[in-house]
Amino acid sequence: MPDSGRPASQEPDVGDVAVSVADVLAAQARLRKYLSPTPLHYAERFGVWLKLENLQRTGSYKVRGA
Repeated sequence: MPDSGRPASQEPDVGDVAVSVADVLAAQARLRKYLSPTPLHYAERFGVWLKLENLQRTGSYKVRGA
């Protein structure tokens, strides 16, 4: 690739970050008051389960706002 004159972006090394079960449970406890439970729906035609996150108050599957 040609040099654009900009520094190359570096991806974070996620191998150095350990997420424990306790971390996940703590995040769940913090977010629970903001999120509603959403149903699972079996799409028989495709043979897959769909988690209907679009039914959140935001109407979106991602809540983090990024």
